[in-house]
Amino acid sequence: MNYDNKNNCVIWQMYQYINNNYINKQNTNKRSINQHSNSPFVLYSRLTSNYTTPGYLLEETFSPDGTVLSIKHNPTYDQLDPKWQYYRLYEHLDEIYNKNTDYSE
Repeated sequence: MNYDNKNNCVIWQMYQYINNNYINKQNTNKRSINQHSNSPFVLYSRLTSNYTTPGYLLEETFSPDGTVLSIKHNPTYDQLDPKWQYYRLYEHLDEIYNKNTDYSE
């Protein structure tokens, strides 16, 4: 999670595991993504929210080679990718639990 204080935004990034063989089979210029980072994970999706108002500003989903697959502007919770729905639900439940038990971050 990153904060963009200039734009009052919170940006979450979700990664997925991928092996080099899959990327190399795609015959793209970005086939060496994992070789540069030495990581078997690539960016799957990014969710941007304004932390001063409720709701989401942007959801972006990427293919393993880094190509943008979809962009959703101002998506509702129901329009989010199911993985983001689960993540946001669990994060919300965690916040409630911490508030009710006086735990702080």
